[in-house]
Amino acid sequence: MLTINKLRVNQTIDFAAEELKKYLRMMMPAAGEIKIPFHPDVTDGFCLGFLGDFGLSFEGKDAKFDDIVHIENLEAYFLPSIAF
Repeated sequence: MLTINKLRVNQTIDFAAEELKKYLRMMMPAAGEIKIPFHPDVTDGFCLGFLGDFGLSFEGKDAKFDDIVHIENLEAYFLPSIAF
């Protein structure tokens, strides 16, 4: 089962998590249900948060107006092979 872990409670992170879930289900329909818990101390699965949540810095002009969401994959997920 896949998991998308939200590192903070935020409307932007919630939207990004639902979008990621939608596209993962399109790419991997056999993966089953994808859970989206709030889990700030995550050690596996997909992680969603802002740059600062991952210790990354913003290199643009003004971070105040940019909701930059960062995604990390702490496990290796691969699409299954399909034989034709």
